[in-house]
Amino acid sequence: MCSWHSLLFCTGTLPDTIAELARGYADSVEQVAPTGPIRLLGWSFGGSVAVLVAGELERRGREVTFVGMLDARTDVVDDAEFDPAAHRTGDGSGGNRLRRVA
Repeated sequence: MCSWHSLLFCTGTLPDTIAELARGYADSVEQVAPTGPIRLLGWSFGGSVAVLVAGELERRGREVTFVGMLDARTDVVDDAEFDPAAHRTGDGSGGNRLRRVA
């Protein structure tokens, strides 16, 4: 298990975009766990980042078996409207909302 904190705390700077932030965290995950499945958990804003990191890792061919969000904002929609692929890719077709899990 590893934990990452805000780059602002560690380096004093932040990437220009959230996509760059996700790529940077994905790089860090791959350095620590170069093989095998990945399980991610994010708290607050980190929950949203964890979802983006998962998408980046999957684009790189990694297996992500779990993404958890603790105390993170989730705009919810009915299952019929939810498209998990759009959420992971962030293509704008409902990708800013998550499915409610009972």
